Amino acid sequence: KAKMEELITGDDNYIELSLAHDGEFGFDAVLTVSLENATSGELANLFYYNEKTEEFEFLCATPVDAEGKAAFNFKHASDYVIIISEQSLDNKVEIMKEERQRAELIQKEAHKAELAAKDAPTKEPAKATGIMILILIGSIAIAAGAILLINRKK
Repeated sequence: KAKMEELITGDDNYIELSLAHDGEFGFDAVLTVSLENATSGELANLFYYNEKTEEFEFLCATPVDAEGKAAFNFKHASDYVIIISEQSLDNKVEIMKEERQRAELIQKEAHKAELAAKDAPTKEPAKATGIMILILIGSIAIAAGAILLINRKK
């Protein structure tokens, strides 16, 4: 799941925002946010936290004006995060999902390799024991055959 720690990297300039209201507003509310350390020309990327899916969803990228402010349209109250960047982060959530899937696949493969490594030593002695038993049975058969031949000749 896309958590805040995944969405924001160490050097990101961001602001968390929580709007409290029960349900939709019934109109588009425009909220202008003053963004510290943001400069004109940068983009304020707005992400919404969807409680049902427990994922962040990209909503829009709004240019920061000359006064360091960005205006956003809100239809409902929720938890949001605004990340200031030189580019739109519209694909950031998808990239995070792909990275998570890759990490999970690597983890599964490592787990499979670990299990195989644990099983390998137990399989090898069993093989060796089987081979030794076959050699022993073969030796007994040869010895018995030799004894029978010797007894026949007498």
